Amino acid sequence: YAAESDRRARGWAQAPHPFDVEAGNWRVLHVVLDTLAEASPPVFHQQSESTPAPIRFFASAPIFMLTGRQAGALCVMDFSPRSAISEDETTALRDAAVLAGTGIVLRRYISKLDPVTQLPHRGAFFEDLHAWLADHAQGLTLAVVEVAPVDRYNAFLR
Repeated sequence: YAAESDRRARGWAQAPHPFDVEAGNWRVLHVVLDTLAEASPPVFHQQSESTPAPIRFFASAPIFMLTGRQAGALCVMDFSPRSAISEDETTALRDAAVLAGTGIVLRRYISKLDPVTQLPHRGAFFEDLHAWLADHAQGLTLAVVEVAPVDRYNAFLR
């Protein structure tokens, strides 16, 4: 699943399932072979009415940004319980979660680039500046950056 904030930003209409909501809080790979077993965490005893049958198998891997902040979780669910999950399957789930996190970061980075010049645009500069100042407000440093007007830049390219 994508990060909850990304879902809201895109306007995706998805009924939250107790499993995926809980998975967003786990910072490690989590596997429940049979959600109806006595030993499974209590959240798995709450089945959603949005599925045609009870979900019996659940696995999730956290999705992290480059900063280490958790963006959500990649979840795999099945209506049939499993007796085990292989090392290859857990590796594939972890790798897919890493790819999802990388995709989020790349999408954010690409949105900061001007489509013509492929350079960061002014809005990206100020967004980064505000973020940096928020983290380093204690020892404030003044930086002056002179930016050439667009017409001068275009004349240089011709």
